[in-house]
Amino acid sequence: MSCSVLPHRRLLTLDERLEHAAARPVIVPETIVCDHGKVFVSNNFRASCRYLGVNLQPAHKATLPIPNRLDVFRYRNMMAAMARAATTSDAFNAIAEPQRRDILALLRAGERPVTDLAQELGMSQPGASKHLRVLREVGLVRVRGVGKQRLYGLDARGLRPVHEWVGGFERFWNESFDRLDTYVQDLKQTRQEE
Repeated sequence: MSCSVLPHRRLLTLDERLEHAAARPVIVPETIVCDHGKVFVSNNFRASCRYLGVNLQPAHKATLPIPNRLDVFRYRNMMAAMARAATTSDAFNAIAEPQRRDILALLRAGERPVTDLAQELGMSQPGASKHLRVLREVGLVRVRGVGKQRLYGLDARGLRPVHEWVGGFERFWNESFDRLDTYVQDLKQTRQEE
């Protein structure tokens, strides 16, 4: 740990990390890219990534390793039982991903096949399919088969909880804009009187 860039003395124990974990959002990467340096990726680490749904990929062969930027721990200590909010638990988690919001924006115009969505967003077809699966599981997207093709369409009813939640802030902003409008009108009137 002599070359560690992590503040290892301030790291919390597992019990301290999991205390109130359900009340806090947890960030779990979708992909970890391992360089071709001196890092040993154990079977336990790979199994933990599979369990957490994290895609583990090797870096491109031309990528140079970053020296002294990666600490080696026993992976069971790093990856033990993290709390994770499922992306399929509700619409809020599903639309937290910008690419999923982009997919919903494209589907506003009408039904489209996954290949069109992937091409429009510059992503792979399997990547777009994974995003569509998440959106379908929370009820934001519907799918129907037409011959060999599957068409995906927007089901905006699933956005009702988001709309209702944002509605409270809309009232706040409307009141703020009303106050701003009153202030601007007062300024105009003051300038006209001068």
